[in-house]
Amino acid sequence: MSNTIHIRPAQPEDAIFAAPLICEAMGYLVGTFTNGRDDAGQALFEHFFQETNTQYSYENCQIAEYGGKSAGMILTYDGKELQSLRQPFLDYLKMHFNTQFDAIEDETQEGELYIDCLAVLPDFRGKSIGSALIDAAIEKSKQLHLPATGLLVSVYNEKALNLYQKIGFAKKESKAFAGGEYFHMQFVNS
Repeated sequence: MSNTIHIRPAQPEDAIFAAPLICEAMGYLVGTFTNGRDDAGQALFEHFFQETNTQYSYENCQIAEYGGKSAGMILTYDGKELQSLRQPFLDYLKMHFNTQFDAIEDETQEGELYIDCLAVLPDFRGKSIGSALIDAAIEKSKQLHLPATGLLVSVYNEKALNLYQKIGFAKKESKAFAGGEYFHMQFVNS
């Protein structure tokens, strides 16, 4: 099998593959969402990945395959849909983890395809899979006739900042989100 990168739409059965990668991409937020129960994160995201019309649904995910094996994933959605996609997740957190957000910042906005999560399995890093997934997101934003693709990156993550800037993302503003400091970055479609 050749070592080519193939990007495909995710299916509900990809939940077992995608959930740990979502947790990795989320980092400390998993504990925030699960009220300190980091061990519950994978089951939480497996559940929501298999649902429809939610922020972490398979409907919003693309899987990268390398040499015929699942290697990475990217979760994206139209920024104008954030509130409706997020609400079922917040309701579930309140009901099952007693986690309530009085106010949670919007990480995206209308007019951009938002990259919510991006992760590649350790054994497949350094093979341009992350870049291929970002390229797929940019292409998706163009297909949806959105003017930009956006994301948040920690102000402390120099490696990611450099990668996104190399691809063509520009810092738009600093943004606080769920207790962290981020740069909102955008790739503007030409």
